[in-house]
Amino acid sequence: MLLLCLTAVRGEAKFRNPFSKSSPSTSAAQNSGEIAFRLVHSCLVVATGALNGAPGRNLLIDTGTNPMVLDVRVARMLGVGGRASDLRTLGGGISGASGILSSVRLGPIVAQSVPVFVADLSFLQEDFGERIDAVVGLDVLKASSFTIDYEDRRIVFGPAPQYRNWVPFADGPPMITVKIEIDGETKRLLVDTGAEGLFLFRGQDRKDARSQTAALRNGSHVSLTRNRQQVEIPDVRLGSLRRTKQAAYVVDTKDPSLRGFDGLLGMPALGIMEVVFDFEQERLGWK
Repeated sequence: MLLLCLTAVRGEAKFRNPFSKSSPSTSAAQNSGEIAFRLVHSCLVVATGALNGAPGRNLLIDTGTNPMVLDVRVARMLGVGGRASDLRTLGGGISGASGILSSVRLGPIVAQSVPVFVADLSFLQEDFGERIDAVVGLDVLKASSFTIDYEDRRIVFGPAPQYRNWVPFADGPPMITVKIEIDGETKRLLVDTGAEGLFLFRGQDRKDARSQTAALRNGSHVSLTRNRQQVEIPDVRLGSLRRTKQAAYVVDTKDPSLRGFDGLLGMPALGIMEVVFDFEQERLGWK
């Protein structure tokens, strides 16, 4: 059985497969390029790409997802199947199948022999208002540095541009974590373009995620995680960036596969609207 963690509805159901040894063969078809994307819920990135040569596929770009997730209807159409697998999520288990997608193209990025988890993604269409054919993470995107510009709604692939602010990768890819100070305490967060906000995990072996010093509020977002609390963090620091009275969510979880990091970081939640994934320098940058 694959040990996976999924956080997906509005950034709270993420796929993670820390024990998978398979990885796709990725390359950049050209030195650089850019693609436009659609912005859902003001921070979630949906772009158009090709799966097994079939163009016009809606791909949710989610740097917190590994492996790639393929909708079951698209898998049937493309003839992608495999052995039955279970998906562990923050909200429970999901049954599906693991398989191999022959190719994925997103702008100049081409990945071949891509391991995928096949699952029913129809719930994303209900939430987003459009069909999502697959969720694509850094296992595909790692072939090139890239910049996500949330204001211009474009992804630029190629050598990283100049940027003033940055923090080093603590881990990754295909899962990138960075160190951040939460009210004076250092945390390791997964950089997650599929997370609609800043999320801190709290569980049996974790400290209180500073929720005792935060002002609790009611959260009402659609979520696979029932027991979460919206909080206000007095002081948050990421490199040279400092934010006060930062909105965040505390999520209760005891999943042992999540112990490698302390939460999820959606960069727009910190007011960052242009994010650079610089794989050459192993840095997360922003302007």
